[in-house]
Amino acid sequence: MYFAIAANDDEHQPDAKDKLKAAFADAKDPAGVEVYPGTLHGWCVPDMPVRDGKPIYSKPDAERAWGKLTELYRAALA
Repeated sequence: MYFAIAANDDEHQPDAKDKLKAAFADAKDPAGVEVYPGTLHGWCVPDMPVRDGKPIYSKPDAERAWGKLTELYRAALA
């Protein structure tokens, strides 16, 4: 599992990432949990609208997150 968390989601629920990490550690199931600084909820979707004058989509961060997910799929499905 890989959880790519938007920074503004983390601001609203700062303990969520720690609970995810702990739950997967307790289950002895590997998972990546990462907060992407400066991102807004929906930042991986190219056609997200602009909000408050700021684009939601973040191409560099989205490419990094999709790359990590693709690596995970390759490793798990190979």
